[in-house]
This record gives sequence, C-alpha cells and structure tokens, in this order.
Amino acid sequence: MPAIPSDTKSSANTGTPIDSPPADVIIVGASTRSAAFSTIRAGLRPLCIDQFADTDLQSVAPVIRVEDYPNGIIAALKQFPPLPVIYTGAMENHPQVLRDIAARQPLLGNDADTIERVRDPLQLHQVLSESHVPRLDVRDESDPPPADSKWLLKPRHGSGGRGITVWDDDAADSPTLQEPHYFQQLAQGDRVSALFVGTEDPGSLRYVGLTRQLIGEADVNAGPFSWCGSVGPIIIDPGGEILVRRTGAVLAHRFGLRGLFGCDFIIQERTQPLLTEVNPRYTASVEVLEVLAEANLILDHCVATGMTLPDNLDARVLAAPRGAVLGKLVLFADRDVVVPDTSGWLRMGPYGPIPAYADVPAQGSFQLQGSPICTVLAASTEFDQCLDYLHRRMDDVASALRDPP
Repeated sequence: MPAIPSDTKSSANTGTPIDSPPADVIIVGASTRSAAFSTIRAGLRPLCIDQFADTDLQSVAPVIRVEDYPNGIIAALKQFPPLPVIYTGAMENHPQVLRDIAARQPLLGNDADTIERVRDPLQLHQVLSESHVPRLDVRDESDPPPADSKWLLKPRHGSGGRGITVWDDDAADSPTLQEPHYFQQLAQGDRVSALFVGTEDPGSLRYVGLTRQLIGEADVNAGPFSWCGSVGPIIIDPGGEILVRRTGAVLAHRFGLRGLFGCDFIIQERTQPLLTEVNPRYTASVEVLEVLAEANLILDHCVATGMTLPDNLDARVLAAPRGAVLGKLVLFADRDVVVPDTSGWLRMGPYGPIPAYADVPAQGSFQLQGSPICTVLAASTEFDQCLDYLHRRMDDVASALRDPP
C-alpha cells in the first residue's frame, strides 16, 4: 500500500483536533477502510472519519473515530478545510447529515434529495413499473400484507440486512415494526449485486460487473438476511445481464444517479433478475471488482460527481491474473470479545495492496456480540475455491479469538 507522507499524523479519537494533514478528499461512513484503500490506489490522499478507525486504516491514512455516528461526523469535519467528501455505507440512511455536509463543502456523490427518492421503495417500484422492468411487489406499512410467510418485513432505513425478517406470525414482535418500514415480496434465488458508474449523460452509464452476495452465513455468525461478503466477478445468463444493465440505466436516468452506485438483485429465473435494493454510493463490492477490472473506479466516481482531479496523479492499477476471482468475508462476534494481538493479521494479500486481513481492530478493543470484527480476502481462479480459501482464513481468525496466544 502506498504510504501517506510522513508528515501526516494518524489519529483515532472522538474529536480532538489533529494537525491538518495533506489530503485531497475526506471519506466518511460507518467504515471507510475499503474506500480509503481504493482512493490511495487511485493516487489521492484520503482523510477518514468513521466508527472504527481500524489499525490497518490507521497505518495508511489519518483517521478520526466518531462514537456519535453519524452526527459526530459534522463536528469532526469542522476541524479541517472544506475538502470534497466521499461517503460510504450506510450514510444513505442519514440524508440530513449529507445535507449538512453539502452546505459546508463539496459532496462527491448523490445528494440527499436523490437518495431519499431512490431509497423510497414505493417510488422505486413505480419507476420500475412505468419502465416495464420486472419487479418485486412492495407494500407500505399502512397497508400490511397477510402474515403468510410470502413477504419480507424491511426497515426503510436499513443497511446490510439489518432488521429484515420473514413476515409471519412470529414477526409480530419484531423491533422493525417500531421504526419506518415496508413489506417486500419474498423471492428465492441467488443474490447478486451489480455495480455502475453514473454520469451526467445517462447514455454514458458504465456497467462495471456483478458479484455474488454472501448472505446469512452461519459460520461467520451473520444473521439470516445479513450481508457478510462478496465474491466476483460472476457471469449470469446473457438475458439476465441485459435486464441488469437495463435496470441500472432506468435508475440512472429517472433518478439522476451519479458516480458509483450498486443494485442488489435476486436471480429468481436465469433471465429475470429482480431488484431488491439500491445503494446510491461506494459499495462493498467496489474493491473486489476494481482490482479485477484493473481500474481506478474511485477516480471515475470523483469525476462523475464534479471533482477536478489534481495534476500528476500517481494512480496505480493492479494487474490481476486472467480469470481471477476475488472475495471478501466478514466475521461477526458471536459473543462479547476482547480482541487479542492482531499484528499478525496485517500482512499483504492476494494482489499486493489488497490485504489478506482487513478492517483489523486494535488489540485489547472490546467488540460487542453481533458487531463486525474483521474482514478476510482471498483470490483464486475458481469461484468455489475462492470461497474455500475465505472460510479457511476465517477459521484462523475465529481460532485466534477463541484461543489467543
């Protein structure tokens, strides 16, 4: 990983001012590590503000940790010049914070109004219907369907599968009912995520590729609908890919999406991917696909969202072996955990700056049950073998947590 200049200070705190480091962009979100690594590969210098300030991120970029997420982001930003801001997940659930950021400095991403429209399941369904795109039925919380296990109960402001449950008699006590929610038709099939880069000209929409989503993997302690990883690229039936591309084009045109955005689908039939969700920002699959596409997608994102790039960028494109598959997998805590020595996890991975272990917590930190502990990455020439490598590496992490040296 290219190092940040030596006069930059790394910091993990809750708002204590740090010396203004040389930076080109500020990245904010629940976790900024993957976006920061993408930014550095693109030749830009990031300054990061997130909930974790993981040790691998601190080793390459200045970081401020905010415990009062997301509201603490604004206070942290006030310590620095009004640099352009890139946001990651799950900032789409906090449009007012994005408005506050945009009132102060350039926002490199979809604005709050766009996010509110594209994240409204009823508006989204109407647009798909008017464009004759196959879609899942949705119903507002004011018009609940029968509790017959044919629907999902979903929070309107969810991310990563949080709060999703099958709508049946047992769901009557779900905490999701106590927040804004809706119902979406339940469908079975493979879960995939498509990545796009939207531009001012909808006809120039860039389709990057597809990844398989890893959902609800029990051996990493993920909940039944919780996202826990991505593997790609994958290839689907040409008819299905055409519909994926068309869906992205419809959304980019009708909602004015700019920069990186992701669309999650259920592949119910080979040629009928059904949209489940739109993530209108840098997504978890970017670092998987940009390595294999040998691209600097963060540069495309910055240009598409209005940034003038610095002169003489030292962008670095990683050369991936032909036919390679890259995957990432997240481990969640199955109990409250005190993190052991993690220095051995900080080593290089499949392709140079892509690490084997990422989002690495500090030794001695306390991780609550259900919280993410770390991410592992692995590469292979075959999808199933990549999955096997991921799970083997994760077994090593789980073992270290159970039996610390």
